[in-house]
Amino acid sequence: MAKKVFRVVGPLLLLAYFISLVLHISAQSAQYQWDFRTHCKAAEIFAAGSDPYDPDILLGQKDASFLYTYPPLTLFFYALFNQTDDNTAFHAFLLVKCVLLIGLVIFWRNAFLGPAGDSLFFLFCLLVFNSAVFADLIAGNINLVEQILLWAAFFCFLKQRFALFCLFVVLAASFKMTPIFFIVLLLTSDHPQKYHFFGYAGAIFLAYLAVQYLIYPDMFMGFVRNALTVVGESGTVGPSTEKFVKEIFALLSQLIGPVSPVVVSAVIIALAALVVFLSGRAYFLLKGNRCDRPDGDKMILFLVCLVYALIHPRFKDYAYMLLIVPSYYIMKTTRLKKPEEITDDDVIGIIKGLSKSEQTVMEATGQATSEYLDILKSYLPQMIDREEISSWIKDNIDFSQFKNKMQAMGPVMKHFGKLADGRLVNQILKEWE
Repeated sequence: MAKKVFRVVGPLLLLAYFISLVLHISAQSAQYQWDFRTHCKAAEIFAAGSDPYDPDILLGQKDASFLYTYPPLTLFFYALFNQTDDNTAFHAFLLVKCVLLIGLVIFWRNAFLGPAGDSLFFLFCLLVFNSAVFADLIAGNINLVEQILLWAAFFCFLKQRFALFCLFVVLAASFKMTPIFFIVLLLTSDHPQKYHFFGYAGAIFLAYLAVQYLIYPDMFMGFVRNALTVVGESGTVGPSTEKFVKEIFALLSQLIGPVSPVVVSAVIIALAALVVFLSGRAYFLLKGNRCDRPDGDKMILFLVCLVYALIHPRFKDYAYMLLIVPSYYIMKTTRLKKPEEITDDDVIGIIKGLSKSEQTVMEATGQATSEYLDILKSYLPQMIDREEISSWIKDNIDFSQFKNKMQAMGPVMKHFGKLADGRLVNQILKEWE
């Protein structure tokens, strides 16, 4: 009964809070959406024929609070809001962000969470990561547009629509550049043309930058200069790993004296390398298990999101919206079983996962096998061989029902269960004529 009441009352209370928050921002327009006001002022300066990347020009304006750090072509986006008065532009942008936020939450719940997306998810969205959603609304940043484009790209990635995936990632990277990082997801796919898509996306992004350099060379160099300047800024609104390390050393310097910047940089680089190394190990484990679990690709996607957040040198407070879905999904789908709940299949699944992870490492290092791998295999039951799998596929799978052969992986694994090696099934489907 209590759960049913919460399912109804919870979303209504959150909706009421959201509406009151938006009304508060609207009533206090002079205090909020400072990012939007600065960016519109930069577009206004550009339209007047001056350089919006010049700090002396931009920061001398009333509503400008910081440097403009987006590429020149993005000025045309903010110029659209300069076609009306400041108050109308403020509320138009706020309305757009509210619509995008509501749409994004619904999209998250339906496309990525599935059964895990219960009513508690709405409360989670509102409060998680020190209210990242609230921080985004009051800042007036372009972050929500970026998030919509990124999650549209992630959806296309999971559906193996890689052309659309590349398009959405490039569009998401058109303002802040760093989201282009997510084209690395292509390299985790088994698609035979993944390197082509990777190259196309990279080439289109570089062309986007090159065109701006050719048309606005001085402003483009100003963009680069400003972007590099703000990377080193400090403050609580940019709680990245880099800023966290610098804050720790700043506190230590008060106790033990000045710490060399070289030492600080070395620690930051070492931490980034550790993140990449541990993430690589996690990736190999997930890749080894991907054939045995339907959400394998989704977990790899969430891992890449985490790596991006950890190594990004300027990950702002509102940018943590990127981790809302991964965090909630993992919390809702991961639970330690009680001893009496553990079955033989659970144990076999763990051993198979470790075995596949070790096999992936062996392939990456050019080794045939290892003593550890042999020990793991000795505990596994006899697996279905290639001939039996191929025979069943020939008799039961109609490839005309699938967009590509690899989509038949699900029905095959559902039939054989843990008695079939997912890697072997994957290989058979790739070679199928």
